[in-house]
Amino acid sequence: MSDIIDFEALLEQKLGEKARRIPRFAVRYLRNILHIDALNDIIQKSNALTGWRFAQFALQYLNIEIVVKGLDNLPSHNRLIFVSNHPLGGPDGLALASVLGKEYNDNIVMPVNDFLMMVKPLSPLFVPINKVGGQSRNLPGIINNIMASDSNIIIFPSGSCSRKINGRIQDRPWTKTFVRSCIEYRRDVVPIHFFGQNSSRFYFLDRLQKFFGIKFSIPMLFLVDEMFRHKNNQFKFVIGKPISYTNFDDTKTQVQWASYVRDSVYELM
Repeated sequence: MSDIIDFEALLEQKLGEKARRIPRFAVRYLRNILHIDALNDIIQKSNALTGWRFAQFALQYLNIEIVVKGLDNLPSHNRLIFVSNHPLGGPDGLALASVLGKEYNDNIVMPVNDFLMMVKPLSPLFVPINKVGGQSRNLPGIINNIMASDSNIIIFPSGSCSRKINGRIQDRPWTKTFVRSCIEYRRDVVPIHFFGQNSSRFYFLDRLQKFFGIKFSIPMLFLVDEMFRHKNNQFKFVIGKPISYTNFDDTKTQVQWASYVRDSVYELM
């Protein structure tokens, strides 16, 4: 199958000549921690499902139940921006896409790190974003094209997985980009609160990285493994009432509006 993940080829594509210098034991470890064989098994057993249907199948494969509250808050029109906290860093995106993709007849996309494009059946959902390298020069144009389209968009405004901050699992401050886009492209916002957290290992590695001042995000390497740790679990999220783009007026700065929406998300129960 062409959709099967060829991990060694992927490394060479991303790292070029440097990929050949990686010791074989390290490659085997990466294959294991990224669950390449299990991902390929999901792809093979999915019978060529793509997009939100594949996301739904993957969650069923892991025996993960999704519980949703507030479906009646979903607007009937399109060109919406769904904003959510990001506690899990991966399966939360799959869960949102599996529900919203069905509700909006496949009209849902999600900007993601282009590394996630290795799971090809999910590619109809994903808009690949690479913040470094050659594509970074085209990033503003890519974002504008998404926003100008008729697609509904899932965004995690923190830009990264939640961390333990002040003893609580929560997002870092949200960027104002989604507020600016809502105003410019006249898109209403639908706030979503996703419940959950990763293992204690994930947050320990985050503290370790900060302590040693390591630039590479070590915890992110384990996000696929974190997803498999949620096997036989239940995910819950709450959909809040939509916020009109006309609400984002001059009474607050765009940074303050982003913070306001973030606070509103954490108040959803």
